[in-house]
Amino acid sequence: MATGLSTKFFPGNAESAIAAAVACIWHSVSGSILANIFAWWDKRQEAKNPTVIETEETLELGKPIRNH
Repeated sequence: MATGLSTKFFPGNAESAIAAAVACIWHSVSGSILANIFAWWDKRQEAKNPTVIETEETLELGKPIRNH
């Protein structure tokens, strides 16, 4: 989208389209890397401090859910 907008509004300036394309690639790559780092960090924190969820009710298939 940024490349299309830059070529529409700056038709004589090819550098604006190149900058938009490079920024698009950079944001895609860096965002994927950061998402993986954060997911790894969350898994590491969860392994250090496991959470136990205790419930008193069980859900059985075919039975209606009661609202309290």
